[in-house]
Amino acid sequence: FGSLTNLFRGLGSADSTLTGYFVFKVACRDDAFAVDPTPAVSVFEAIQPACERGILLIDNTGYWKHSPGALWGECGTCCTYGGDLMTGRYFPYWRHLFEEAGHPVDTIYHGLKGSSEFDVPPPRELITRYKLVVMLNESYYYNAGSELPMYQRLSEYMDIGGKVMMIGRNQFGIVLDGPAGIIPMSPSSMAWNYFTIEGQYSANWINSWLCSIISCTCDHSNEEFIGAGSLVSGLPDLDASFEHLEEYYGSFDSFRGCDGNPYNYDMWCVHGNTPFTPYPFRGVPAVNFYESSGQGQGVYLAFSTYGSEGDIDGGVCGVRYDTGCHKSAAFGFPLYAIEEEDAIGLLRGMIDWFDID
Repeated sequence: FGSLTNLFRGLGSADSTLTGYFVFKVACRDDAFAVDPTPAVSVFEAIQPACERGILLIDNTGYWKHSPGALWGECGTCCTYGGDLMTGRYFPYWRHLFEEAGHPVDTIYHGLKGSSEFDVPPPRELITRYKLVVMLNESYYYNAGSELPMYQRLSEYMDIGGKVMMIGRNQFGIVLDGPAGIIPMSPSSMAWNYFTIEGQYSANWINSWLCSIISCTCDHSNEEFIGAGSLVSGLPDLDASFEHLEEYYGSFDSFRGCDGNPYNYDMWCVHGNTPFTPYPFRGVPAVNFYESSGQGQGVYLAFSTYGSEGDIDGGVCGVRYDTGCHKSAAFGFPLYAIEEEDAIGLLRGMIDWFDID
């Protein structure tokens, strides 16, 4: 026989909410109905999601030394969250996009990579207040994967019917050395189990301060994403915003084999974009495409500036998944790099699909 008791209050009390810590006891008894004095005990936490609010937007962009603000001195020697570059550009722009899509958002910041101060994810009580959680990553800087406490928190949220959309590059990891290619996901990962993503293409940028736009003679660049074609009704085709490319990506370039190392197929190189050294932007760098199981639905195919010769051309760069319990979607390109009208159409179409009223 067993019994269930709330650690904070009895289930028979007036306050019988299902959220809280519970203890479950199971004990055996013999033929004489004598109860074993040492029952098995398990303590667990139960959450009754409120979902009384609409959309929570979590910025998980890696604002590190690789940010343009650090290179051009916009926010000091090392960009940190709260600098003019971020609060003055991204947050107001994101809020504007969601407002134009008909759904204002609440926003928080949670850096997933780098500092131990971000190891603790937002409280479950906060996450479960929302009908949809959106994570945006505008930098190329990568996130480690399923072992992150934040990703475990999102998995728990989806286990109880939560809805999650991830937009940005390298949300599920990155190749740190070796040639560009597909990163296989672990069958136990959030990407595999909650997004049906079994592999993610990584352009494999390798840090280098030795190669400039003047000295590089490489003939191929991974700045190739120029847009995406929709595979489903309700979502628009997407064009890259070259105006935003110049604003944000103007201090980066990425070439194959710049240092002569045959294993460093893709690198990024610091350069200026000035009237004296103009730079012809080709496309958005380091965009991902996915290998998805048959359960997920591909919604976008990437277009490369190199056509069929490009690494990402024809790759599925948008996937969504509906289990009947949770809904999820992932897009391998940064939202800021998309033309504003198209970005609004993407958000509006996906919010409709997530059925957020």
